[in-house]
Formats: sequence, C-alpha cells, structure tokens
Amino acid sequence: MAFFVIITLVTVAVLVDVLTRPDSQIKHLPKLAWFVIVLLFPIVGSLVWLLAGREWAPLPAFASPDSAPAASPYRSTEDELAALDAEIAFHEKQARLARLEAEVAEKRKRAQGS
Repeated sequence: MAFFVIITLVTVAVLVDVLTRPDSQIKHLPKLAWFVIVLLFPIVGSLVWLLAGREWAPLPAFASPDSAPAASPYRSTEDELAALDAEIAFHEKQARLARLEAEVAEKRKRAQGS
C-alpha cells in the first residue's frame, strides 16, 4: 500500500513538473509526449523524465551576506530588450547602407548616360 502511495505521489509530482516547466527547459520530446509517457508508464516514465527529459538549472550558490549576488544563467527582460534594440539598430543601418549604395549606383548610371 505504501509503495502505491509513493509511486502515485511521485507520478503526480512529475506530471506537474512536466506541465509547469517552460518548453525551453524540456529536452528530446515535446511536453505532451512526456506527459503521455509518464501517465502510461508511471515508474519508468518518471525516472526517464527526471534523468533525461528536463533541463536542470544550476544550483544556487550559498552566499554570505558580504558577497555579491550570484549571476543568473538567464537573461533579464532588460537584457533581452537591449539585445533586440541593438539588432534593430544593426538592421536599420544595413537598410540605410543599401539605400545609399543604390543612390550612388543610380547617380553613376546617370553620369555615364549624360
């Protein structure tokens, strides 16, 4: 009886983990496939999910009050926005260069034609 309860609790915990984990942290199969595998094969599916299906985030370092906060492995929203702004600026520059090159080519063409 206790074994059944433990297996049920582990399976429910793994199913919740599968459903709540972001897609970027799921490996090898889609979320729905992992859910079905764990549901159909509770013991083996749970073990396979825990060993191979999910991305394990690095454990946080225990910091003393005097130490600086540990760097996060994930980028903040501000970092993402800054990267997108830089990419937009790059593409705008490339488009401007292409327009200027086309203008120069057009002026050369007109100069040769006169």
